[in-house]
Amino acid sequence: MSGLYSWIRTVAGFLILSAFLRELLPGKHFEPFLRHILSVLLILIVLQPVLTAGGLDSWLTTRISLWEETWESLEGVSLAGEDWEELQWDFWEGEAVSQAEREIQDIVEAHDLKMLDCELKVEGEEASAQIRVRDTAHREEDAVTGAAEAAEEEIRAALSLEQVTVEVDE
Repeated sequence: MSGLYSWIRTVAGFLILSAFLRELLPGKHFEPFLRHILSVLLILIVLQPVLTAGGLDSWLTTRISLWEETWESLEGVSLAGEDWEELQWDFWEGEAVSQAEREIQDIVEAHDLKMLDCELKVEGEEASAQIRVRDTAHREEDAVTGAAEAAEEEIRAALSLEQVTVEVDE
């Protein structure tokens, strides 16, 4: 009977504490998140006797400790201020490079060439591309060179690159 009384006291204390936490929130836009978290915790508190009887409490304790270890390992990672902006810039710069590579590949393929390698360099506001291609239409050397030069000019115009080099690989 004392176990039941202790359990009821724990649930009541948690409900009072959760009401207090909701009152401390500065704005109402965080309330749904807090309510969700508190609801999950309340379910765990209410189910604690069932979990203990089923032996699931040790499993849950292990999972919570693993989560805490993961959280502690992430504490050193700063995603605020300049670090976050730098991560965003790196992401968008990477996306821009990927998009440019796809565009270059489309232009190269339109000239019946296969792109073997593409190296884009971005230094400040200057960007350059060095592309290695192979002929897929089995043309003579002059025709392949002409197609490579045409692709080079088209890439330069499409991507506004100052220096573009298209090398034909045998």
